[in-house]
Amino acid sequence: MNKLPKHLITLLLASFVSLSFAEEWSSLPNETQILLSPFQSQWDSLDKTKQEALVTGANRWANMDKEQRELAKQRFSKWQTLSPEARSALKDKMQRFKALPAEHQNSLRKSMRKFKQLPEAKKQKLRQSFKRLSPSQRAKLRRNIRKP
Repeated sequence: MNKLPKHLITLLLASFVSLSFAEEWSSLPNETQILLSPFQSQWDSLDKTKQEALVTGANRWANMDKEQRELAKQRFSKWQTLSPEARSALKDKMQRFKALPAEHQNSLRKSMRKFKQLPEAKKQKLRQSFKRLSPSQRAKLRRNIRKP
């Protein structure tokens, strides 16, 4: 029997075991514990979904370079200034985006990158054109944009 599959199975089992116990504070890596230290006292009372989200965020933070961290800080500061209604609307929008097929998400990302690269005057002109559309025209345009 080839040893590679045995090693692969061992690695997969080890990964599964470490993931299944990851919700225990003491099993988190030191760097993750440091990043999540404000949550240590309440860690056991957090539901598993919240714990996983926090660990995922800490891992993402640990893998960011200085520029990415600065951008994340700015976005978080902006998020904190939003009203609960605005936060809820953004969460809904993100959930709808995540529900789209991967190809469609990539298409929308590409369109957004193109838009961001436009000169500011061109962006303003497009925004004004959009604002001049009737609600039904806007809805039709949004439906067309959402199609892959």
